[in-house]
Amino acid sequence: MLFEPSATVKIGFGGYSTVYKEIIPAGQFRYKAVSESATRLNDAPLPVARKYFPYKPDFDRELEFLSTITSAPNQGHERIVQYLAVVIYTQTSLPPTVGKYNLLFPLANCDLAQSFNTEDFSRFELKHLIRELFHLADALVYLHTSIKTSLGASLISSHMDLNPRNILIFRSDADNSPAGTWKITDFSTSTLMDENGHDILSLPKLVPESYMAPEIQTPIGKNKADPACDIWSFGCIVFEVLLAHVEGVECRSWKDKFGNPRCYYERKGNALSVESRAWEWLNSDVGDEFMRMGKRVVMDMLTIEPRGRPTAEQVRDRLEMLLE
Repeated sequence: MLFEPSATVKIGFGGYSTVYKEIIPAGQFRYKAVSESATRLNDAPLPVARKYFPYKPDFDRELEFLSTITSAPNQGHERIVQYLAVVIYTQTSLPPTVGKYNLLFPLANCDLAQSFNTEDFSRFELKHLIRELFHLADALVYLHTSIKTSLGASLISSHMDLNPRNILIFRSDADNSPAGTWKITDFSTSTLMDENGHDILSLPKLVPESYMAPEIQTPIGKNKADPACDIWSFGCIVFEVLLAHVEGVECRSWKDKFGNPRCYYERKGNALSVESRAWEWLNSDVGDEFMRMGKRVVMDMLTIEPRGRPTAEQVRDRLEMLLE
């Protein structure tokens, strides 16, 4: 597969991969369109995201995870980004921006972190933002409880790196949501266990990240995967969405007060607690009753003790109640 050389643009990077925008010339990519059983070639240039992995084990790991979801009887979740194709180059000499091991994905308009920095969230109706958060929570329910093998056995997954950069936003003329369609991506550190708790994909060594649950960065919980970790991270994301809606562009300077790197918990003596300024805002009377109900959901997700956090299903159901 050839890409248009002049169109390659670096659009993201992480600890395990680098993402480039590419354009596939017309007639070079065979795919299956939605609601069609037969494949066809792209009849126009097709923009895609190419995720390049410098190391084959990292490539193999994410491909195995995504392939497991794709081959499941329920074939994934509409709010989880699926790969379009695998591209492996056999040439020994490749340009600097082209690596041997690559996955192709649909190209998003932006990620949530970029949207926070470029858009005024106060212009969106809160119900539209809550609806997108509801869909993300439903995707977490799928990851945590609903993946099935071809034999009907249950698999349990934890994403383990939920943050605004890993929430992609897709926009189209047919989009019903002014805020776009939000989807979860990047499963480089995600885990898979069978229903007996045996690892299929174990957790790799994690780099400390602002949205990680506090137990991940303690000696007892270090590098232990658990769906409750995703709930904490998702709580941080929901907090930032609510904050951005209330504060508008002012939320950018507000969040800068956390310092760099910021996280949503702090240590007081031997005890951990939610970061005091975030907790103060969550407990304030800012916003109407609808907003305050949303803040109460966040407060429950940001429970220091993992077993005290709600499940993804409970979070989803509470967000759905806000939409009724």
